[in-house]
Amino acid sequence: MNSAPAAESDAGMLEQRVLVLAPTASDARLTAEFLAQEGVPVAICRDIPELCRKVGEGCGALLLAEETLVGEPVHALVETLSRQPAWSDLPIAIITSGGEVSQARLRRLGIFGSGGNVTLLELPFRPATLISTVEVALRARRRQHEVRELLRKLQAGEERLQGILDSISDAFVAIDRNWRFAYLNPSYLKLVSPLFKSAEELLGQNLWEKFPDIADTEIGQLYRDTMAGQITGALELYYPPVGAWLEIRAYPSSFGLSIYVQNITGRKKQEEALVDLTRKVSDQARIFDTALSNIADFAYTFDREGRFIYINKPLLDLWGLTLEEATGKNFFELQYPEDLAAKLQRQIREVVETGQVITDETPYTNPSGEEGWYEYIFSPVFAEDGSVEVVAGSTRVITERRKAEDGARQLAAIVQSSEDAIISKNLDGIIMSWNHGAERLFGYTFHEAVGQPVAILIPEERRDEEAEILDRIRNAKPVEHYETIRRRKNGELISVSLSVSPIKDHSGRVVGASKIARDITEQKKTELALKEAKETAESANRSKDHFLAVLSHELRTPLTPVLMTASSLEMDPTVPPNLRADMALIRRNVELETKLIDDLLDLSRITTGKLALHGRAIDLNEAVRQVCEICRQQVAEKNVQLEIELDAAAGSVHADPARLQQVLWNILKNAAKFTPEGGRIRVSTSPPVMGRAQIAIRDSGIGIEPAILPKIFDAFEQGDSKITRQFGGLGLGLAITKALVALHEGTIRAESEGIGHGSTFVIEWPSSGGEQASDKGLDEKSRAGESLRILIVEDHKDTAAMLARLLGATGYHVAVANTAAAALEIADRQHFDLVVSDIGLPDSTGYDFMRRLCERRKIKGIAMSGYGMEEDIRRSLAAGFSEHLVKPVNLSSLEQAIRRLASQP
Repeated sequence: MNSAPAAESDAGMLEQRVLVLAPTASDARLTAEFLAQEGVPVAICRDIPELCRKVGEGCGALLLAEETLVGEPVHALVETLSRQPAWSDLPIAIITSGGEVSQARLRRLGIFGSGGNVTLLELPFRPATLISTVEVALRARRRQHEVRELLRKLQAGEERLQGILDSISDAFVAIDRNWRFAYLNPSYLKLVSPLFKSAEELLGQNLWEKFPDIADTEIGQLYRDTMAGQITGALELYYPPVGAWLEIRAYPSSFGLSIYVQNITGRKKQEEALVDLTRKVSDQARIFDTALSNIADFAYTFDREGRFIYINKPLLDLWGLTLEEATGKNFFELQYPEDLAAKLQRQIREVVETGQVITDETPYTNPSGEEGWYEYIFSPVFAEDGSVEVVAGSTRVITERRKAEDGARQLAAIVQSSEDAIISKNLDGIIMSWNHGAERLFGYTFHEAVGQPVAILIPEERRDEEAEILDRIRNAKPVEHYETIRRRKNGELISVSLSVSPIKDHSGRVVGASKIARDITEQKKTELALKEAKETAESANRSKDHFLAVLSHELRTPLTPVLMTASSLEMDPTVPPNLRADMALIRRNVELETKLIDDLLDLSRITTGKLALHGRAIDLNEAVRQVCEICRQQVAEKNVQLEIELDAAAGSVHADPARLQQVLWNILKNAAKFTPEGGRIRVSTSPPVMGRAQIAIRDSGIGIEPAILPKIFDAFEQGDSKITRQFGGLGLGLAITKALVALHEGTIRAESEGIGHGSTFVIEWPSSGGEQASDKGLDEKSRAGESLRILIVEDHKDTAAMLARLLGATGYHVAVANTAAAALEIADRQHFDLVVSDIGLPDSTGYDFMRRLCERRKIKGIAMSGYGMEEDIRRSLAAGFSEHLVKPVNLSSLEQAIRRLASQP
């Protein structure tokens, strides 16, 4: 009856053998032979007791004849089977006789219970059926053994993870999705020991019921956000019930929350004492696999030989490997740099041998080529016998922290080397730091100053300043560039400039102030000297302006009657031709002298920034046409042909009408001046390009040398001295023209191919951008001269007489007064449509006179004065005048002004 003795001696074979119990030896032998031919180990049992003994030794299945299941021994088999472990359900195949099924037979089969793993094999059956039934039973048995081994491994893994969590210094607690405590480690129980004495008080209990005080705090909100959003959360706070500062990190997982709590009270105390030092936190996280794979830190475990047992997902992602590819390898096999791998393996062995925690930092270039700094911790996990079973580790990236530390060291070096005094103080005004610049500035050494109140630097009469500064700092408000007086160690008072900024801790709370002090004693002396020099210069400038204004007035006033007389006689057809030519000569020279005076005053206004513009939309073609008409007589006198080409699409420009006219007049007069008889001047306009209209004035004159061309717009620049002797002038016209164009944000350039080839001046002027041109020229259909009554107020008798005669000859009704009082008296007796008044009257100013006259009646006025500064014009308009003409005034300009006012309602 002995079958397969070798299988019985092998434990693995025992677990797979089939125990056969049949009533006759031949049946059992045949069955064993069929199975042995298929490689199935078989043991034949004589009776149930032997069967029970062999079941205890190990087997894969039972093959029983139905008739053996009678009598008392069957209960021994049932009892043997009932003692199977939870994982075991031994398969039983019963060979039945077939035929009718009686109640007794069913009762015999039922002895194994409703859950028994029983298969019926009815006779007769073929060998293939027998073999198939046994193989199915053995496969089921093998699955049971696999399950047993899996459960054993799972239990071992859970015990190992449990050991890791129990060994870490951080407090760890697991909360399920119903907010019940599922697990807590000894560190957590120790942390909450002021509130709870045992784990049983918490396990299975609701978090909010055990800690109701956190429900509406940052902690409660953190837990709810982490659970709801499945995102990692962290915070630091002081928790009064346990009397400690805590760093809390919450990680979501499939079962709920994994929470790590670290007591950071010691670190917080150090931070309070050492502001600006970098915090160094080591979070030794040991959590279940799902939680470990969701944290940013790298978590892993080694066996005693330094081979990886577990690696969390962030570290696997860094390596670009799967868990299967990395597990079982050491740092050398993971292609770490040889010196770094050797160091890490040596430290793991040290932890295994000593049972001590190792913390270190290292640079590392990951497989993607990114360089960084990493901080890591190796901790022992102890077995029951006290030996180190595994080594648990965690790593975090500290690249930014290292950069911050390097930056802090560099900043400290910069602070120490700064020439300025850089000081820090707390909110009580006590000096906390003191650099070399402070030693040089105030005379106190580092040891003499630190710990002292900053008041040692403040004079008695300025002690209130410190309280105000600290009050601003407490409210997180900086003090910038505050100039004051401070006292040195030797008692010397110095002027300083202070900048004070609040210092905040990592939570944003103001804990002190940093102060930068700079000695500005010499700067103050320099500023005082500059201020005095500026006042002197401004006084001199005002004196110069006043002198120029008075000089202009005194020069212009006597020229007015001369210019009017000459202009009148020049245009009088009854005057002999030779005398009219003489009058034209006089007029041109008076106008030239007037132009020189205007240029000098304009240049002074431009260089001092006192030239004001009164811009509006002006029809460009109309403005060019008017200037050409004004200059046409001068051009014709030289027998020069003036051509005008105006583009209808030129549109309007934004300009001060008087200054635009001055620019065009200067260029056109310049062209006429330097173009010989028989020459040609052509003035043209072009449509706007990129918001700028273009005016070109080309002449066939003497041209410009290439060397002179870049300097043509400089003041007093006229090129060759022969040109100055031949054509005269001061060389101011083009300089003033360029300045006026620039004030309008335009450009002007001169072009010439050289001497004898003429010149071209191109002006680009900003277009009005869709504004409607409002300069419509003079209304030539104004009221007739003879219908206007004009009051002339002029203390210069020659000017008054000439004005009265010329305007009277034109047809105006004219009355003359030499003082303001006389003018007011005449105005009370007679009605006047217009008043033409000088500004410098003997008994008053023209401004006061006009204001008093306007108070009596509504009347328009023209101010006529030798003062032509911008301020003079502004004061005239403010006093009630509608126009301001600068002497000398020719009759044509005066008549145009009268017509303009007469045409207005």
